[in-house]
Amino acid sequence: MTLDLGLPDGSGLQLIRELRDAPATEDLPVLVISAASEEGRLQLKGGVQAIDWLGKPFDPQRLLERVRQALRGLPEKPRVLHVEDDADLRLVIAEQGRALADFVPAGSLREARQRLLQEHFDLVLLDLGLPDGSGLTLLEALHRDHPELPVVVLSAQELPAEQFGQVHAALAKSRGNAQHFLQLLGRLLPAKENRHA
Repeated sequence: MTLDLGLPDGSGLQLIRELRDAPATEDLPVLVISAASEEGRLQLKGGVQAIDWLGKPFDPQRLLERVRQALRGLPEKPRVLHVEDDADLRLVIAEQGRALADFVPAGSLREARQRLLQEHFDLVLLDLGLPDGSGLTLLEALHRDHPELPVVVLSAQELPAEQFGQVHAALAKSRGNAQHFLQLLGRLLPAKENRHA
């Protein structure tokens, strides 16, 4: 997070304290970019960790280097594109698998294609019955354009036999196979230390 201390609706220093008190953001790297960065550093008296300070005006190259340093060493989870129109099921799977990966939702073929163009993923979890068409069309495109990207079909619809060679696994939707599903994902997802940028 980059932060100016002089904000129109409150104190940047107070926001830093609130971020550090919340479990979800206690380790969030914060880069303060402010004309008052020295004064801010003195007010906090070093009591808050993982903060870097940059005064204004600043050198853009120096800013980018500081951002790189702040991001270096953060644990990166593998990213799963979950193409599924049932929002409740997406939430359940994201919660069950959160220790394994970050699950990025796509509720339609259109949204999935857009995300694949703009973002990197380590695995695609694909439903076949989608509101704007069959997931089989996306499966064909993935097989053609991203042959190295593992695909797991999780669907109430049966995968046609001729498509089996294009997926790493095909699972039927049911409430009873969560453990099996998570073990399968754990085997297919890359280890954190082996990830490439």
